[in-house]
Amino acid sequence: MTTVEHPVPDTLEEQFQALVDAGERIEPTDQMPPGYRRHLIRQICQHAHGEVVGMQPEANWLTRAPTLRRKAVLLAKIQDEAGHGLYLYGVAETLGAAREEFLAESFHQRQGFQGVLEMARGTDAQRRMAQDALDRFWFPVLTVPGPPDSDSPHLGSATRWGIKRVTNDEVRQRFVDSVVPQAEFLGLRIPDGGLHWNADRGHYDFTQPDWAEWERVVAGDGPCNRERLETVVRAHEDGAWVRAAVSAHAAKRTALEEGAA
Repeated sequence: MTTVEHPVPDTLEEQFQALVDAGERIEPTDQMPPGYRRHLIRQICQHAHGEVVGMQPEANWLTRAPTLRRKAVLLAKIQDEAGHGLYLYGVAETLGAAREEFLAESFHQRQGFQGVLEMARGTDAQRRMAQDALDRFWFPVLTVPGPPDSDSPHLGSATRWGIKRVTNDEVRQRFVDSVVPQAEFLGLRIPDGGLHWNADRGHYDFTQPDWAEWERVVAGDGPCNRERLETVVRAHEDGAWVRAAVSAHAAKRTALEEGAA
């Protein structure tokens, strides 16, 4: 019998890639290439920004804004990223907490659908409100997964390292395929004249959002960028007392520990 010897990886990058290719989970204490760690930190920061800063301008809408579309696309992204140990550790600290996050987003999506369902079955004014929201937010929501795969600067390394198992375009396609039947059930019209079922692909064909507009918004030239920045600055200023209290508590605790020692 001939024994086939496989070369043993001799660099950190090779050892790390061998673990990823073998389907091993990368944990926070594992040694990892600097580029990989930077990539994860960037994504963790993006999620933190979305959870903390992103909700500040919309606080007064929390009790009355249907969030079906945004939650649906976020749920697709969470499903994509849910297999990564370090990423989940950074976002939710434990896999158990990450599972709770996934379940929470699933609940929010169902809750949003129920809210839109009530509006779609309500008065004429309520149905018009639901349709108007869909008309205004359909294309912006399609940008949530990120730029097209052909223009995504981090996609290659993300897929190679197993950080992303589904590409931006695939997440976008999943979202459209799942939401179109829901809209039809609700009696709402998707505001896309190019939308149609492609039997050969087994997916819906749809019009891409205006990526030039998306780039302008990301660069700070959106319709609400100034208001959002003012809200962030105001929230930072209003929270000064909290930071001062936390610092004072930490200083007092350190002094007590040093005194006890």
